[in-house]
Amino acid sequence: MLIAQQYSLDELRQNLDECHLGAISHLIAIGCDDTTRTCELIAAKTERNGLCLIQDFTPAIVEFVKHSIGWTDDAPEQAAPSSKPFVLTDHLTELFEFAAGVLQWSPADTWAATPAEIRHAWKGYDKMRGSADDPRNLPSEAEIKEGLATLRDLSGEAA
Repeated sequence: MLIAQQYSLDELRQNLDECHLGAISHLIAIGCDDTTRTCELIAAKTERNGLCLIQDFTPAIVEFVKHSIGWTDDAPEQAAPSSKPFVLTDHLTELFEFAAGVLQWSPADTWAATPAEIRHAWKGYDKMRGSADDPRNLPSEAEIKEGLATLRDLSGEAA
């Protein structure tokens, strides 16, 4: 969410493509436990090696961002076009609402989970409860007739 609040996906992509030191430093700081030590390390290495080292950081930062926002290369459905534009903050908010609201995870546990972990929990939840759209979960015609007959009996309208 910190990444999404600071950058749009286009800005983020452009900053990474251009090896923008400020953006890369900021992303590294977001993902680490000791911000001060990390900033000192980046400053020391870039003073010695310059842009070459920044370019070396970029693939790892791209992977970090992809995992942070829940993008995985093995999820082609994410690339499917839709009529609604993808807004990262909306996506992350929806994941948070599901994890904290439906699964009743604590806010701390929800923030500690990756988007991919929440999506897997969502997928498991859907499998567990079954989806109405899944034809395996629809009642057979005989079950429908039996259910209607039971309702008629209960209401006193038996035919």
